[in-house]
Amino acid sequence: MKIKTIKKIIQAKIEKWADSVSDPDIKKIIKENTIITGGSIASMLLNEPVNDFDVYLDSKEAAKKISNHYTKSNNEVLVIDGSDYKNFDYYNDSCLESIEYNHQLGRCVHNLDEDRIKLYIPEKGILKVDIPEEDQSADKFIPSFFTSNAITLTDDLQIVIRFHGKAEDIHENYDFVHATNYYISKTNKLVLREEALTSLLTKDLQYIGSKYPLTSVIRSKKFILRGFTCGAGTYLKMLYQVSLLNLNDITVLEDQLAGVDVAYFEVLLDALNNMKKRDEKLNYGYLSTLIDRIFNEE
Repeated sequence: MKIKTIKKIIQAKIEKWADSVSDPDIKKIIKENTIITGGSIASMLLNEPVNDFDVYLDSKEAAKKISNHYTKSNNEVLVIDGSDYKNFDYYNDSCLESIEYNHQLGRCVHNLDEDRIKLYIPEKGILKVDIPEEDQSADKFIPSFFTSNAITLTDDLQIVIRFHGKAEDIHENYDFVHATNYYISKTNKLVLREEALTSLLTKDLQYIGSKYPLTSVIRSKKFILRGFTCGAGTYLKMLYQVSLLNLNDITVLEDQLAGVDVAYFEVLLDALNNMKKRDEKLNYGYLSTLIDRIFNEE
């Protein structure tokens, strides 16, 4: 697909999204504070169907306002600001007492970065919204799915609140280079990075390091099924970073699994949390049994 065509498609998506809201402040944020990056641009460059458009915000303030806007009519979702839970320690009983021994909320805010916006969804950890058929027509941009890190809207749009800032700041948390091209809504600028284009053209999955290497290992399967090759060196880089993690810490494991098979992993994490309540130690045998039961059950 031609560059100017990609820009037109993204610009039209942003305009339609902005037109779907009446709040002038939110409308302005959509037009001036959003960045599109990730797989959508890669798909268009390869003339492949776009699953969805991943949208990021360029500031914490914008991320919080967008989150509040799309959760205000849903009392099952709470917007969490990291600055409200400074130095909160899930493993400190006195801290947990302050939120009435709510273990799930405790995990959610454990060592939460002050600059972070996160969604808290009690009990389930995720929320799928049943949208009436009459509201499913095009260009409505209605919230259809919530996780701790993202808000999915109808019309193939996902607002990622896990990271915010300039494109280069957001990409510090990315894992594979082919998805690092980006579009800036305020200037209608599409930036194509040489290394990203090379990875796309050669179908060579290049790992650039990530704060979430466990997620990257799991995600690599998706790209292999799309025709990418993933060399032994790439896996070694991911696994080395995984080895530096303390996956016996439930809060670390939960953070590392953010956004991957959310429903299944939430069941797993709840089971692990019940272990903590019983003061039991995690070991491979128990974890393996849990995983087999959860992922292999029909």
